[in-house]
Amino acid sequence: MEIYNYISMALNLVLGGGWFIHYKAGKKKANAEATVAEADGWKAQQEVYQNTIADLKTTCEYIANDRNLLREENTKLREENNELREKVNDLENQMLDMKREISRLGRKLEALSKEEKELQKKTS
Repeated sequence: MEIYNYISMALNLVLGGGWFIHYKAGKKKANAEATVAEADGWKAQQEVYQNTIADLKTTCEYIANDRNLLREENTKLREENNELREKVNDLENQMLDMKREISRLGRKLEALSKEEKELQKKTS
C-alpha cells in the first residue's frame, strides 16, 4: 500500500502541477498590471510636464510682449525727453538774450535820464 501512496503522490505532483502553471500565469498577470500601472504613472507625469512647458511658454510670451512694450515706451519717453531738453535750452537762451537786452536798455535809460537831468540843470 505504501507504494501506492508514493505513486499517488507522484501522480498528484505531475497531474496536479496546475498550481505551478497557475502561479506562473498569476505572476505574469501581476507583472503586466505593474507595467501598465507604471506606464500610466509615466503618462500622468508626462502630461504634467507638458502642461508645465505650455504654461512656461505662455508666461515667456507674456514677459516678452511686456518687455517689448516697455522698450517702445522707453524709446518714446527718451525722444520726448530730448525734445523737452531742447526746448528748455532754447528758453534758457532766450532768457539770457532778454536779460542782456534788459541790461542794455537799462543802461540806455540811465544814460538818457542823466542827459535829461543835465539838460534840466542847464535850463534852470
